[in-house]
Amino acid sequence: MPDMDAVVAEARRMIEDRRSVFDLLGFLRGEESFPGTPFTFLRVLHEAGGFSLVDSRELLSMFELDWRPGAPAAEIERQWAAMLDSRS
Repeated sequence: MPDMDAVVAEARRMIEDRRSVFDLLGFLRGEESFPGTPFTFLRVLHEAGGFSLVDSRELLSMFELDWRPGAPAAEIERQWAAMLDSRS
């Protein structure tokens, strides 16, 4: 079972590769060391991508508590792409 540092490192690689937010969530949800809470998702986004809590919270608000999309997938991906672009 990877530890949280390994999970953050892989999430960082995925962010640097500009992978889909849905790919990132799929990876995180498959990791036993990732407690699938909103707070932990915010932590991973901050630690792995350097994203602000405001931007991360806005992205998080587009999902239901069970991680189903609460907005159209294209809208979520646009928000994610904007976050990725803001890192450059």
